[in-house]
Amino acid sequence: MHVYKLSDGVIEKYSRRLDVINRGFGGYNSEWARPLFDKIFARKEDAAKVPVVRLVTIWFGTNDSVLPVKEQHVPLERFIDNINYFLTSLTSHDSPYAVADTPVSIILITPGPPLHSQMGYSQMAEPKPHFRTIERTGQFRDAVLQIGNDWKLKEKEQNLDPRGRGWKVETIDLWAALEKAGGGLGEGLAPFM
Repeated sequence: MHVYKLSDGVIEKYSRRLDVINRGFGGYNSEWARPLFDKIFARKEDAAKVPVVRLVTIWFGTNDSVLPVKEQHVPLERFIDNINYFLTSLTSHDSPYAVADTPVSIILITPGPPLHSQMGYSQMAEPKPHFRTIERTGQFRDAVLQIGNDWKLKEKEQNLDPRGRGWKVETIDLWAALEKAGGGLGEGLAPFM
């Protein structure tokens, strides 16, 4: 069975047009990624020494949405603050990062739905409480969709500003795509997880 990786698909799509650098951090949440911005993105004073960033994907929410029994848990309001911080850092005239001075395209990706049968719950000798729920993960999905809508309006506003950099924001509703492909939120999701 072939396992599709998003980074591989992007590399294939942009082959010979862009260099794709994957800065994914498996297991991270938005709170842990926030201080890494200085390691991922060059500051404006170093812009001449680094390639221009043209596309950024922001895909958080799955780990953030775990229940407080897990260390990755992030309260929903803090998650929203973090995603807005990332977007502001990538687009604001006041941002210290070089990418904010470019016409960068940003793709927000919602978390997908959890599938409890693939989290090992059924194999546990003593049942433990679930650390992911459809309801809580769904709240983070909804937050990403709302943030995407809000930033789409800001995109239109900055296009009217003569100082606008021409950045773009799109949102991919991964949850909806997986739910459709799996025929619902049940075991039909298993091949996609």
